[in-house]
Amino acid sequence: MSSGARVVVENRLSMAANFTGCVRATTFADQSPTIACSGAIGKRFALLSTGVALCVIFRSARIQILIRVKDQTEIGRAGTGGNYALSDIIVSVIICTRNRARQLDEALRLWRSVKSDHSWELIILDNASTDGTKEVVEKSATDCRYLFCDRIGLGAGRDFAWREAKGKYVLFTDDDCYPLPNLIDSIVVAFEEFPSAGCIGGRILRHNPAHAFITTKESLEPETFQSNTFVPAGAIHGANFSFPKKVLEQVGGLDPSLGAGTPFPCEDVDVIARTVWAGFEARYDPRPTVRHDHGRTQADVPKLMRSYDDGRGAYYAKFIARAQTFDAYARAWVVHRSDGPLSVFIREAKSGFKYLKAQGTFLGGARFSLAALLVAARLFYRKISKVLRNASAPR
Repeated sequence: MSSGARVVVENRLSMAANFTGCVRATTFADQSPTIACSGAIGKRFALLSTGVALCVIFRSARIQILIRVKDQTEIGRAGTGGNYALSDIIVSVIICTRNRARQLDEALRLWRSVKSDHSWELIILDNASTDGTKEVVEKSATDCRYLFCDRIGLGAGRDFAWREAKGKYVLFTDDDCYPLPNLIDSIVVAFEEFPSAGCIGGRILRHNPAHAFITTKESLEPETFQSNTFVPAGAIHGANFSFPKKVLEQVGGLDPSLGAGTPFPCEDVDVIARTVWAGFEARYDPRPTVRHDHGRTQADVPKLMRSYDDGRGAYYAKFIARAQTFDAYARAWVVHRSDGPLSVFIREAKSGFKYLKAQGTFLGGARFSLAALLVAARLFYRKISKVLRNASAPR
């Protein structure tokens, strides 16, 4: 109950109690030297006063009950065991942004094209911008909620925002992604058709043909990642992925130490993997679709790929450091890096050790060191074998 509502109820209950006291004094006039009522008039006044007092008491109790029910509705929205049917909002859309007011302005304009049979909300999380982002939101004709988080990092911003969301489902997307008009309905349908899914990632189209073919996923083939299995980085993109809010609560939300704006840009695959290892399936479904206006040219790709190597290294390290997931992730790292460039492995390893050092986990560091040795041995064996084959080949 809000403090204001509580004050109203408490005041009305106090008034009712005081008024009841007056009635009681009036009814028992013979015992009260201050209020004297006698005869038929006194009896009528006593009955009338009693009736009025009972109405006030009943009204106050009814208000209190209604406010308690409202409290339970809010609890239901929070996903702590309440009834989600009590919530008015089905989907909460979260866009985190930092110093990208121009891109956000265009995205807000295009979000007005969304049509849905379900109620939904749009939340803009300002991740400590200094470029007038708040003013853009305030001037926009698009209905949305503005939130501010001063801890820089996409993981921190998204983790802050979903906890304020009121929807049954939470969609995370970016300030340079434009929704197809049926995006909200397609998310709801996807979760209704696959109730075992703890996460659903959607299709991401390249908006501008002049941009590099990166940070997109245009496949039309659905894909399911079973519970308690390895989740490859990039299998589901963080520019368009959704969760039931109760799943986010169960897995503890997003890791605020990860994401763009930190040394480890992998908050998306991390929360997906934790969802999968919590016993849920993750699914790629091409129906929920956005268009990504990322603005990168081919010259930007190498730098972006190096940042992905850093994020992937921290992601592997986090799950290799855990006893439950060590085997699956150590095996996957060995397999995925056995034929790849040595430079990628080195960046992943360095980032992984950096992440674990920041977490201060000695045992996790030992597990990751063992996995790194296995990957290095496999790489060394492959390289030596290739040299020997080339040396023995006829010229």
